[in-house]
Amino acid sequence: MPHLPVDVQALGADFLAFSGHKVYGPMGIGVLYGREELLLTMPPYQYGGDMIEYVEEQSSTFADLPNKFEAGTPNVEGAVGLAAALDYLEGLGPKNILRHELELTAYALAELSRIPWVTIHGPRDTVERGPVISFAVEGCHPHDVATILDCHGVAVRAGHHCAQPLMHYLKAPASSRVSFALYNTPAEVDILIASIYDVRKWLGYGS
Repeated sequence: MPHLPVDVQALGADFLAFSGHKVYGPMGIGVLYGREELLLTMPPYQYGGDMIEYVEEQSSTFADLPNKFEAGTPNVEGAVGLAAALDYLEGLGPKNILRHELELTAYALAELSRIPWVTIHGPRDTVERGPVISFAVEGCHPHDVATILDCHGVAVRAGHHCAQPLMHYLKAPASSRVSFALYNTPAEVDILIASIYDVRKWLGYGS
């Protein structure tokens, strides 16, 4: 959602959900899109104020969408913050954000490809890749890689990335993953590359 323009109508999506913090908004709030015809047939999952139309002793009717699914006191401050974040992204332009992120990704791929003991998982270009690169440093556990990079002020994620079958296929205990966003710069890619060289040095390799 923070990287690509998404058209739920063109996708033909029944449902689409994302977390607010993924689009630079507050934590604890998100968005759920659902097809109207599906939402109309679904019962509420939670009961409370404002989701009821009329109550009798043994029955009740529910409010129209979207109130039917919004019981109780809403997360007003979260909704305001999320709306502001979405307005900000829309103002920058999703296509502009994607272009910037893919330029960084292409630059990082080129620089990582120059290091003989770094393995890049996945395509070597941005044709079928978003602004994310999973990689391995020969002889270094991904958790060690992440810890040492963190000492240089570089934040990457290390682990299975919710893809353990892929890790089994790669015969890897885990992988390190760098993700780019609208606020990253080419200079930060340079710091990443320099820090990866230090990973090997810290772990006793000559280079």
